[in-house]
Amino acid sequence: MNGKLIVDSCDAVYAALMEHTEEIAQLDQQIGDGDHIYNLMRGLEALRAMHAQLAAAELVRLCSLRRVSCWRLSGDRPVRCGLRC
Repeated sequence: MNGKLIVDSCDAVYAALMEHTEEIAQLDQQIGDGDHIYNLMRGLEALRAMHAQLAAAELVRLCSLRRVSCWRLSGDRPVRCGLRC
């Protein structure tokens, strides 16, 4: 997996969320405080600000750009991924 795929995926998710922001906020208000969509958007905007950096990177490098441990779900509990990021 390369950085361009990650960037393209983030752009597609961002566009879909922008299109459905109000609907998602209303659904979240029914089960929470209605701010989930805005937190998602902030995260995606941060990724989009790193567009050039992400597009040029490979997956292992992308993990190190985050400067946090990578995690995945195993059943219902989080475990460290095998990439040793």
